[in-house]
Amino acid sequence: FLRGCGRVGHVEDIVVAKGQQGKRFGVTLVKQLLALANATGCYKTILDCDEDNVPFYEKCGMQRKSVQMALYAPDAAHK
Repeated sequence: FLRGCGRVGHVEDIVVAKGQQGKRFGVTLVKQLLALANATGCYKTILDCDEDNVPFYEKCGMQRKSVQMALYAPDAAHK
């Protein structure tokens, strides 16, 4: 097993309302999530984002890594 089956933090669906953007709410939230992941022993924290959001996450200290791929279950679109 890689990394001894170590913990991985996974950040998903972080959204700040348009009218509240630019007030550092998103940066604060992501940095707190990264600190929580570190405090709970995660050896890394990952997320997937649109290309347009890469600069935001880089500002939070994250770096581009790999390629994301997905296969959704046929019924997932209907839920």
